[in-house]
Amino acid sequence: MADRPVPPPGVDVSSAVTVVPANEADFTVSTSGATQFMIDNGIIVKTCTQNLALWMPQLRNLLITILTSSSDSQISGTIDDLVTLSAQILNGIDVDKNGKIDIVAGECGAKIMYEYAYYMADMPISPVSISYQLTAAANATTSPISVAPTRTRSSTSSQSTQAPGNNPPPKVTKKPHPTPKPKGNGNAQP
Repeated sequence: MADRPVPPPGVDVSSAVTVVPANEADFTVSTSGATQFMIDNGIIVKTCTQNLALWMPQLRNLLITILTSSSDSQISGTIDDLVTLSAQILNGIDVDKNGKIDIVAGECGAKIMYEYAYYMADMPISPVSISYQLTAAANATTSPISVAPTRTRSSTSSQSTQAPGNNPPPKVTKKPHPTPKPKGNGNAQP
């Protein structure tokens, strides 16, 4: 069995699940360049993270009970509670019994937190008409653009390179010799 990483004594592993995402979301929404889209989704990430922070100590206590218990009946019941709580942490819980897990305190879990963390990074792109693009290009260019021809590196004379699209097609230097087709029906017998 492979060695598993063990956190140093006194380190709360659940902080990686709760503190880090909350801090990252808080930092992102408080930057000067944050869009309203980022801020709205960041608030949801922080709400779901706060839910996880409430549920993680319960998870820890159940794990400690399982690890320190000597009674099989106590372990069995605790494992059932652990499975239920793990599902709640992952999926959230419908506290108000409206048939869906809302993005509110006490309901959303890790899946929704993860989803909205990705939404924070999304950049909504709106379709733009061709006339807008042409107008923007015309306004950005105040004078016609001209490009002076350049010399090629291999050129020893003062000839300039041709503009793209004006090049003649390449000359065929050798006649192609395709591979001949195999004789027979293709089913070779040894």
